[in-house]
Amino acid sequence: LAQLREGSMNPVAGALLYVPFLARARYLETVSAAVNEGEEDFTREQMALTVFYLNVFRVRSVEAFKLMAPEEVGLLIGKLTSPTLWTIRRFLGSVAEYARTEAVAEAVTTTWLRLGFVSPSPLYMDGHFMPYYGKKVIAKGYWPQRQLGLKGSELFMAVDTRFRPVCWTLTSCQTDLTAAIPALLTRLQRLATAAGVPVERLTVIFDREGYSGP
Repeated sequence: LAQLREGSMNPVAGALLYVPFLARARYLETVSAAVNEGEEDFTREQMALTVFYLNVFRVRSVEAFKLMAPEEVGLLIGKLTSPTLWTIRRFLGSVAEYARTEAVAEAVTTTWLRLGFVSPSPLYMDGHFMPYYGKKVIAKGYWPQRQLGLKGSELFMAVDTRFRPVCWTLTSCQTDLTAAIPALLTRLQRLATAAGVPVERLTVIFDREGYSGP
């Protein structure tokens, strides 16, 4: 994996090293439970694998995907060629509906808790502003890294002591951490019960943004 990250290994051959992880993490079963359909000649499992390998190849945007050879991802998902740029756009657009992205996030949390990949306590919780450069009209928030007011959303995440994501949500940038903490903890307790690892006591660590008497 280190050679793959450094670029000294053939990317397609190196990406096969992730196959055992995908099986162990039940990646396809988890995503398939939350995504209803695929795109044209590609099943939802093949589209889910495409998205996964785009992250492996460090493709930073959908547009950058067109710089890759068609067979690079295609062979990894059991096809001669990979989905086109427009096919990936349509698939991501269908999954980007709020209820479905939340379903994917909850499915991942439940699976990882059940397999023991993450520990539900203690939790480190924080929020991060995610700028949005699309055409839709959404609320503006403050981006502290650039010290600018931009359109965007707020990503709230809870990670365990190994910094593995336990649960997360993407909400309006008007939401603050004091509201996100109880909402995420309520969700975590529900998902942990569904996974068969109910949590009775939680230790939560956060910065001053989350301070609230109640």
